[in-house]
Amino acid sequence: MESHTADENLMAALAHLGVIIPFWGILAPVIVWAMHRDRSGFVRAHAIQAIGWQALLIPPWVLMWAGMSFLLFGTMLYVARGVPPPELYLPFGFMGAYGLLSLVFMVVGLVGAYRAFQGSLYRYPFIGHRLDRFNQ
Repeated sequence: MESHTADENLMAALAHLGVIIPFWGILAPVIVWAMHRDRSGFVRAHAIQAIGWQALLIPPWVLMWAGMSFLLFGTMLYVARGVPPPELYLPFGFMGAYGLLSLVFMVVGLVGAYRAFQGSLYRYPFIGHRLDRFNQ
């Protein structure tokens, strides 16, 4: 295992910690990557991993909000009849599913931050090896 400075470990960990800010957290690894892409291969590799991981959560976020909005506003038309339809509760199912997905993403991202802070390279499940080609 190669040795990295404490600053490199910290910046690599900060790239992963953006995962705790839903949707906008992708800015943290982008900023870290932009600042350190030419200075440290270790930080660059972690920032690329974090960008890829957090970008995976954007399509489910958009689908969840679109589906929730459609269902919520569509079923509000039926509430005037006095009996809420069963579809009224579907937006809460979308929110719950997205909440669980976000929790899993956050835990895996925090593991990445911990491993980066310890000085080891962390690759995210399913996409980590695919993102290595961007770290040239």
